[in-house]
Amino acid sequence: VMYVSDTIVRVLEFTTTSEASVSLTKELDTYREMDYSRRKYRVLEMRVKYRDGSEKNQSFTNPKWVDITHNTWMDTLYEYLCKRGK
Repeated sequence: VMYVSDTIVRVLEFTTTSEASVSLTKELDTYREMDYSRRKYRVLEMRVKYRDGSEKNQSFTNPKWVDITHNTWMDTLYEYLCKRGK
């Protein structure tokens, strides 16, 4: 977690799937930026690790800001980071 300004925070999120999952992905790393004042987020970079050992990295040069919907994982993350940053 990196607080860039009074209203902007960047966070690196790691997601893994269980061994029992039928998903092709094993791990997803997402680098996000959140704007407290506008209740929005955007994805800056992503890295996917697949079960076959391959990986894919993607950076977004001009990512669009997206509204944070209530009662979602992004809403929970937003509430946690927003309260912690104050």
